[in-house]
Amino acid sequence: MSVLLPPDITIVGGGGGGDVGPQIPSLVSASQASGILVFGVMQNPVTGSYPIIGYNLYRSVTGTGGWVEVRALQPISSVLLTTNCFDIDPVYGQQQYYAATAVDSQGAESSRSNLIAFSASAESLQIGGPSNLSPGAFGPYPLLGSDVFLDPITGEGVVGPNGDLLTVNGLELLAQDLRIRIYTDKGGLLLHPNYGFDKGRILGSGQAAPKVQAQILRADIMDVLQAEPRIQTVLDVEVQQSNQDSWVIGYDVMAIGVEGPQRLNLVFPFYKQ
Repeated sequence: MSVLLPPDITIVGGGGGGDVGPQIPSLVSASQASGILVFGVMQNPVTGSYPIIGYNLYRSVTGTGGWVEVRALQPISSVLLTTNCFDIDPVYGQQQYYAATAVDSQGAESSRSNLIAFSASAESLQIGGPSNLSPGAFGPYPLLGSDVFLDPITGEGVVGPNGDLLTVNGLELLAQDLRIRIYTDKGGLLLHPNYGFDKGRILGSGQAAPKVQAQILRADIMDVLQAEPRIQTVLDVEVQQSNQDSWVIGYDVMAIGVEGPQRLNLVFPFYKQ
């Protein structure tokens, strides 16, 4: 997944007189849950003249034109600033660009948001709650298991367009579980004191040179990955600081029941003291 700067597109629609149209939202996350792509859309804190009633999601091969609407008027979440939009029929194995627009109660539509580039994987296509799983429904990597898909922003289960909880399996589940393991403070689980990531070491190195911070973070991430029983071997961990407040972590691992190394990526929030 990669995020690009917003395109320069003129607002569509709008009220009359001095009305202000809906403001541009932000795409903040992209994940795959079985055969569905889930995009987190964040509401613009600046409001227009009329309330926002939903979001449209668009897809393009180039990101510069040929936009196709893939989800019309996804309702906003009750009191949350983020809403999930879905692409239930993605293009597999080819990078696509996605953008969202906000729609107000008068039918006016904002300009498109920033772009997220995403390539959908056909590795696992099981849809529905865990209780609906049948033997062999864990995709091609049954040893990695299956579980409920969790929103990367809120950490909560996500109800899909068909009304069922979305599930995730295979390598996508492994990536989700590793993200949870890294985001959990080590010692925070009473019965599992060694589970999680010791953020204190990297946070305490806030005044150190970025190269030193990267080395500390890399070593600690290696320890976390090696504690995951579904990982046979950690081949490599790459750490790059994307900006002052976050790191992009890429790691190559050999997982049980999977042929060949797999590259997984994570954006890790980091705040200097």
